[in-house]
Amino acid sequence: MASTQLPERKRGAAVSAFGKKVLAAVVLLAVAVLAIRILVGVVAGLISTVLTAVVVVALAIAAIWAVRRL
Repeated sequence: MASTQLPERKRGAAVSAFGKKVLAAVVLLAVAVLAIRILVGVVAGLISTVLTAVVVVALAIAAIWAVRRL
C-alpha cells in the first residue's frame, strides 16, 4: 500500500508545481497588460498635452497677428 501511495504524492506534487507555474504565468500576463495600459495612457496624455500647447501657441500667434492688422 505504501508503494501505491508514493506515486500519488509525486503526481500531486507535480500537479501542484504545474498549477503554481500556470498561476505565475497568469499573474505575469496580468501585470504586463496593466503595465502596457498605463504606458499607453501616459503616452496618450503626453501627446494630448503637446497638441494642446501647440494649439495655445497658434492661437496666441493668431491673436497677435489679428491685433497688428487692425
